[in-house]
Amino acid sequence: MHNPMHEYGKANWEKLWEQLEQQGNVGIDYVINPYLYPRLVSLLADRPKSLAADFGCGTNLMGIQLLFGYAPSIPAFEGLQNVDQARFNTLLYVGIEGSQTLVDQANRYLSDVGNPRNIGTVQMHIGKDLEKLFDDNTLDVCTSRNFLMHLSLEDLKVHMQYVADALKPGGSYVFATLNPEYELLKAGRPLAEGERYEFSHGAHGEYGTFYHYYKSREFYESTIQKRFTIEETVSCVPKTDRFQNSHERYYDSNIPMAYVYSLKVKK
Repeated sequence: MHNPMHEYGKANWEKLWEQLEQQGNVGIDYVINPYLYPRLVSLLADRPKSLAADFGCGTNLMGIQLLFGYAPSIPAFEGLQNVDQARFNTLLYVGIEGSQTLVDQANRYLSDVGNPRNIGTVQMHIGKDLEKLFDDNTLDVCTSRNFLMHLSLEDLKVHMQYVADALKPGGSYVFATLNPEYELLKAGRPLAEGERYEFSHGAHGEYGTFYHYYKSREFYESTIQKRFTIEETVSCVPKTDRFQNSHERYYDSNIPMAYVYSLKVKK
């Protein structure tokens, strides 16, 4: 059967990256991708018939890149030998997002790659009122990218419990989140544990206001370790220096912008 997603070529992906650059996101991707994507690819490549979930997936672009992206246009895929195996092994990748607008955009992206059956996007609130979307001991791999900052203290606790329940024994949760020290730098003032704060998105605030709940690294890790073992924590630095002038704050070696955590569920 003719499958249009295999013809989704370089020009389209370059256009998509240009859109991300315009939205101020590609710099963040250059910081996080070199660590987050290879870890996910490695996990999926080792697990046949994997079931994966991406929490706070936005437009589900990470899943689309992982499964169908034109590899040379994705910085983190450079030099990886197991991308094809990871894609072959992924039976289902479900993105979960609270915003219907972002879900609609995700569906447009999925249409561009031929509406493949092994990836989808679900609109659902994420937090303490999250419905039981997955049965216990169902998922092999969970992930999130710059999502946990949006959760309150209580919602983070519930989220970690939810993910731990949904994962199979030995399952993994790999996520990227902003360094709390970087959040303090960006906020420009002290923040209390759990304090809700806002900041403007884009170089000049042209993409609206975002809201985060500040959580110290100690709070993150104490919450995580109730249900997970922390296998690795990686300080994220840019893979390229091409954003050094426009995004100087990404390059402070004393305050890395983000961390990638690789967790193994305790069962």
